[in-house]
Amino acid sequence: MSFAFIIRPSATSAPAGLRAWKRCCAGSTRTWGTVAPLKFLPIAEETGLTVPIGRWVLSTACLQNMAWQKQGLPHLSVAVNLTERQFLDEHLLQDVASILQATGMPAQLLELEITESLLIRDVAKTLAVLTPLKALGVRIAADDFGTGYSSLATLQQFPLDTIKIDRSFVRDVTGTPENTILADAVVALGRSLSLTVCGPGSGNTRAGRFSAQSCVR
Repeated sequence: MSFAFIIRPSATSAPAGLRAWKRCCAGSTRTWGTVAPLKFLPIAEETGLTVPIGRWVLSTACLQNMAWQKQGLPHLSVAVNLTERQFLDEHLLQDVASILQATGMPAQLLELEITESLLIRDVAKTLAVLTPLKALGVRIAADDFGTGYSSLATLQQFPLDTIKIDRSFVRDVTGTPENTILADAVVALGRSLSLTVCGPGSGNTRAGRFSAQSCVR
């Protein structure tokens, strides 16, 4: 299987336009054609292949970002997801530091995304991983926020810069007044902690509009 590097813009309400982008990795085979990440990542995670794949994705993302900057494009940040195996890999800090040094990309332009459920599973372990990463200067995001039922007290312990609202909140936000209130509460929580709050894209036009409007810094 070979891998393709796919770029997705990150929603922002900033008037200056696109401020960030997110990488996505898709597989490709002669037999099945393009294979979505949800199809092959569970197998890669189980076999440990997400660590070398993730290392390649991170390096490629940083190289691409720097290539754009050398062409005179704006300094955009790039978001990269970490799977559980990547997050717990003992070489993660060294890999991130080495890639940033090799590519020359400023650390503050890299945002590492960890799901909320993984963040709160073992608070002590999470802090042990995040603290040195944060010391490098990279940004830390809680992904799929709203699915892990973390308390405000727990959330405040982590060196977070961003919370990314789970897709289900955005998809259902226009369904009932209750859904809208719940999503607004998540945005208010992020603002109270001085965090960037973002919602994922959606095929629903009204939900997509909410996603863009809810993304604040």
